[in-house]
Amino acid sequence: MSNFFKISLFVTVSVIFFLAFHKFSYQNRPFFYFLVNFNDKLNHIVAFMVLAFLIEKAYNMKNVLLNSLILLSLGAFIEIYQLLFVPGRSFSLKDFLADCVGIAVYIIIKKIHAAYKKRKRIYKIDNLRFKTLAAD
Repeated sequence: MSNFFKISLFVTVSVIFFLAFHKFSYQNRPFFYFLVNFNDKLNHIVAFMVLAFLIEKAYNMKNVLLNSLILLSLGAFIEIYQLLFVPGRSFSLKDFLADCVGIAVYIIIKKIHAAYKKRKRIYKIDNLRFKTLAAD
């Protein structure tokens, strides 16, 4: 299963780089331009949520801080590259902050899911004990 997530991570990063490092003119818009330009900050948030999930699954990274640092480095690299090498594009602090929000939202969702699973497991154990006591 890890290979599936590694390939998915590679494809996702490739698509993000393609979209980040190209300037689309109004005459030569790709057919998916409406998706790209729908809401730029929402795209950043979702992209980095997906990247956080894929990095964690592909490399079995349980260290949230390391995962976050890798993704923040990627976000900073993309913004700096756009500033220096992509004509018509610039460094956007709002985009970088949207990347940070995407990582934070993923971490929050992960924590909520872990708490839910723990609560569900405890409930099952308590329910088993209750049934065992009732049978006696």
